[in-house]
Amino acid sequence: MQLKAIIIDDEKNSQVAIQNLVERYCTDISIVAVADSLLAGIAVINREAPNLILLDIEMPRENGLQIFNYFPDPQFDIIFITAYSKYAIQAFKLSAVDYLLKPIDIEELKEAIKKAKQKRTNLQLKERYEVLKANLNNIQSKLTLPSKEGYIILNIKDIIRCEAQGNYSLFYTVQGEKIIVSKTLRTYEEILPVEVFFRTNRSHIINLNYIVSYNKLKLIGITMKDGALIQLAETKKEEFLQKMVG
Repeated sequence: MQLKAIIIDDEKNSQVAIQNLVERYCTDISIVAVADSLLAGIAVINREAPNLILLDIEMPRENGLQIFNYFPDPQFDIIFITAYSKYAIQAFKLSAVDYLLKPIDIEELKEAIKKAKQKRTNLQLKERYEVLKANLNNIQSKLTLPSKEGYIILNIKDIIRCEAQGNYSLFYTVQGEKIIVSKTLRTYEEILPVEVFFRTNRSHIINLNYIVSYNKLKLIGITMKDGALIQLAETKKEEFLQKMVG
């Protein structure tokens, strides 16, 4: 299946670079048009009905995120191409919307387009963009987690710890809830605020506010508010102690 794609980017050099990379390395994508602003891109989308948008964020007048003002229920996928602020990138990762950082890495471009092809149903698109918008609104204080029934909104301050379960993550909250999500622990390591959350080992991220005690003489020396005993990796000890003292 070949996807129809358009590029929306205000910089001519960037347009040319993106198009050259796609045409050279992604033969299953056909670039049908290029636009130099969001408004011009809206017209092209309505005319061409593409499957995929390669969309810059930082543009004059209207940035790329404002595309949702024109297409609240998009029938196309989007790969954001950006050097945008970290909180937005965190939201993209959480909602499984693909993004690329400039300058574009060829392998990352190929992987993003591969994902776009695998996620082509309208239901999937609608769900992912709903999560994206929720996380853009809530990223400072809440976490929007996809579930089988829909979405679960967690107050970040209520998360005691997050535990790896293979390719899943298990959240433990102060309310005693256990919530499993089909995302890796690495995903949430990059999303949760580093001022509060700490990756202690390959299996755990903990909320520093819910540490009950730390015994440096024990291998499993961190005791959490929910009674969990957490091991601190040797390579993490210095960083952990700096955070605790600081």
